[in-house]
Amino acid sequence: MAFYDKEPSAEFRRLNPHIFGPPPAQVEQDANETKWAKGEEKKLSELVCADLSRRGIPYIKARTDKASTIRKGWPDITAMHSGKVCCVELKAKGGTLSKDQRECISDLESAGIPVTVAFNFDTTLSFILKHLNP
Repeated sequence: MAFYDKEPSAEFRRLNPHIFGPPPAQVEQDANETKWAKGEEKKLSELVCADLSRRGIPYIKARTDKASTIRKGWPDITAMHSGKVCCVELKAKGGTLSKDQRECISDLESAGIPVTVAFNFDTTLSFILKHLNP
């Protein structure tokens, strides 16, 4: 039997992830972390929207359950009050912006619209209240 007919050892696979990719447990862990992050962002979004409703501040919330008809990368929440508008992209801890999100945020800021990336409820609400002055 030639050496190339043998199954690579676990040690060889561990030392050469660029050849074999991450171990199945890591792939499963990454998928679970992504699900957790999406769940956390959804909870944060629900809390913010409930608070905006309670305060009588109109908002538009991007849908996450199916394809959107608005521009790709648009922030999760667009809030408005008395002719003022601001946008918030919500991220779970460790979340990062996609290329589309970075481009959209840049375009919005160039148009003079305040935008932030927020990782928690307090930061999100403080930003919205600061820019809308309801």
